[in-house]
Amino acid sequence: MLGQTTASGASSARQVPPAGERRARAIRVKAQRKLESRIGQAAALLFEGRGRERPFEGGSVLARRDEAGNDVFIVLRGIVGLYQDRPSGGRVLGYCGGGDLVAPAAPGKAWEFDAKALSDGELLALSLREVRTPETGKPDLLWPLFEAACAELARRTDRLRGYWALPVKARLAAFLFEMEEIIGETSEGVLILHLPMFRDEIADYLVTRTETICRILTGWKERGLIVMESPRIVVIPDSARLWAAASE
Repeated sequence: MLGQTTASGASSARQVPPAGERRARAIRVKAQRKLESRIGQAAALLFEGRGRERPFEGGSVLARRDEAGNDVFIVLRGIVGLYQDRPSGGRVLGYCGGGDLVAPAAPGKAWEFDAKALSDGELLALSLREVRTPETGKPDLLWPLFEAACAELARRTDRLRGYWALPVKARLAAFLFEMEEIIGETSEGVLILHLPMFRDEIADYLVTRTETICRILTGWKERGLIVMESPRIVVIPDSARLWAAASE
């Protein structure tokens, strides 16, 4: 059996990987499946074969607005925030997690937003200059990647518009359940979120004030709807109960 040792004094035939290693492997598999659902298995395998794995640290900038968009990234682990500068101030477009594509808006054009790492992580980077068939010189993987990346960005922007029609409490609850797909883990029916962003970034994303976000979270905590193990760790004991309270 997996992890079972032989008789005393004998060496172990097979070891169970540490919990952290198992979780990291599960995250990679989840990211791979998510990517395949976006661009297809053939394109995903081609990307894996040509892409270069690259770690990133929280706080680092992966791409800056107006820089040449020569690379496409696939997030394997961690969180990347997409920010767009406006005359009225910065605007959060969305957050990318495992299996998400991060790319400029059009092939060969400059980035239209900043891509900032909100946590430590890992990605696959592929230079667009390398994605060409030798016979025709036309891109073989570029267009499917860009189509998927642009569709994802449009989907996130549409989701923001949908948030604006909801009451603030419902907006915040919807955001937390959205983050479940990226950074959530479930233990005995309890949802645990390790949020990589600050309260003001959440408020910006949901088009409200930081004080409002803090007040709602405090109210939910007092009612037992959430448990704040730290400013960044939110535990949701009963998702249905939280959503019902947020929809009141």
